Amino acid sequence: MTRITQEQYDFLIRGIDEKRIGFTPQGMSHVEAWDDRRHLIRVFGFDGFDVETLALDLVREIEYGPGKTTYANGKTNTRTVWTVVYRAQVRLIIKASGQEICHFDDGAAGESCNQPSLGAAHDQAMKTALSQALKRCCVNLGDQFGLSLYNKGQQKPSVHRSLVTPYGPPVIPPPPDTEQVQGPEDEYHTPVDDADLAAPGVPDATSQQPQALQAIAAAELEDQPAGEMEGYGQDQVTELRSQVSTTTSEEDLRNLYRTVADLLHAGSITRDQADTLAYVIRTRRAELVESGPPSAEVAVDRRAQRHMHVLLGKVGLGGSINRGRRLEVTSQIIGRTITTSSELTADEIRLVIEELTRSDPLFRGVA
Repeated sequence: MTRITQEQYDFLIRGIDEKRIGFTPQGMSHVEAWDDRRHLIRVFGFDGFDVETLALDLVREIEYGPGKTTYANGKTNTRTVWTVVYRAQVRLIIKASGQEICHFDDGAAGESCNQPSLGAAHDQAMKTALSQALKRCCVNLGDQFGLSLYNKGQQKPSVHRSLVTPYGPPVIPPPPDTEQVQGPEDEYHTPVDDADLAAPGVPDATSQQPQALQAIAAAELEDQPAGEMEGYGQDQVTELRSQVSTTTSEEDLRNLYRTVADLLHAGSITRDQADTLAYVIRTRRAELVESGPPSAEVAVDRRAQRHMHVLLGKVGLGGSINRGRRLEVTSQIIGRTITTSSELTADEIRLVIEELTRSDPLFRGVA
């Protein structure tokens, strides 16, 4: 058991709203410090957290006389300017009923460059250091505070679920960790959006699941008798089981997973019922896989799709921030308009790969 409420837990394990994500001039995704404070108030209340400054130290104060520093436009300063650097150590304390639940310590440095006012330089550098340190403390609270963004800007939830919940002892373990950690050493870990994860045909066993599914899916489940699901939300459960049994497409199953997640978050069904429905849907998916194309053919399609995304990333069209431009370029190559890469056929994927490999001039100026 935890000392946070069920509502707090359910909110914290969701993926971050893309409208809350900002970008630096270098294209790095981040959450603003003011937005972290706003969400601390929303989740824990005005009296549910404290922020303590453990240390705030001046690292460097540099004075540049006239003509001693050069700006990006090639000009030099005509009056004295100041660059100041501070280092801050911050503690974030989370409380329940006035008592500390936990706390997180972290630090950061902040700078203010080429300021004509020494006071303004100190002020900005101190605030930047304190804000950055607080943001680093907040990521310990999960994806709502930008944890997933550290994984090459991914917006999909990275936590999914915890063994320790306010619902009591867990019925099932968390889902298997299918999140692909983005690293420069693995070319196949090019960031893609949710739609890009849905390959043509049947996904392989290691493919990532849709965002809504990840909050309720489990590694393995024993089938539960229907009698255990009587009562709370029974009408919805019965209807969903009926739909699952007659579903013949992967897309319909993904939509049913999202429906289950929505009902769970709305409190219309219990977590046990959601777990059982997840098992039923996975069982039906296995039936579709068994009756679908041979696994070797599916593996070839998956490799081709991953290779296509790697090539798109190499020409500056990787990641969710470039999704619109990526779809536009892909549509130009195949000669028809698409709204998601999951609409591509195997032949179209091969066509895109060939064009990306052969026609570099197509991507001049793409960034």
